[in-house]
Amino acid sequence: MFRRWWLVIVVLASLSGIVSSAAHAHSKINSHRWYFGGSTFGEAGSKSKVDPVNMFFGSAATKDEVDGHFDDHWGPGKPDEWLEDQDLPGGLKCKGDQFVRFRVPGGFPWRATDFHGAGAGRSQGRCFNRYHIRFWGDAFHEAQTAANHSARQAWVIGGAHYEANFRDGIGHVPALDWDVVESRVVKIMRPHAYRLRWRCLPHSFGLYQGYRSDGRISRLSMNHSAGVIDYGVGKC
Repeated sequence: MFRRWWLVIVVLASLSGIVSSAAHAHSKINSHRWYFGGSTFGEAGSKSKVDPVNMFFGSAATKDEVDGHFDDHWGPGKPDEWLEDQDLPGGLKCKGDQFVRFRVPGGFPWRATDFHGAGAGRSQGRCFNRYHIRFWGDAFHEAQTAANHSARQAWVIGGAHYEANFRDGIGHVPALDWDVVESRVVKIMRPHAYRLRWRCLPHSFGLYQGYRSDGRISRLSMNHSAGVIDYGVGKC
């Protein structure tokens, strides 16, 4: 009898490890290797990084769900109404796509921005000073690593920044420190569970367009719950 119980415990422990490993594998292979890169690029194949990836949204299945949660806290009637991809003025003049490299079996493909969002006003089709986030979902990664996935997409990543117009409301350049913007986005979304400076994301540390990134990515759950501040440990 003792031996039977011992075997049951061993099997359960093994299964637990498998489940834990699969869940962990959704965003990371191990503590230093993620399924996505830490920088964005202006075009596929470029070696010149543009923005850091600084936001991770857990339990995020679809564009509509992400936009819905941002609408709740950055929404109508507030100073910076949340504008969804299709609502942004000026087309690509305001929201040019960028590229992030993903890690999948057999390679590191480039993926263009999946959708955009911004906290901004709009007037006569021009772009104005605003918070802007480019989003990438994990649908591509999910398709390539189905054994480690459920039917729902597990996460969405984002590059959050604040940009100011510099030419008649058409062009934009970053106007605030990356980490300041990251903290402000987390603060606005505080009804969600959150971890500020959650983990060190390799290759997101350094100078981007004249502003420094500390290399730490913040995590927001797409579920409402009590927030937890976690400033992380050490430096990247």
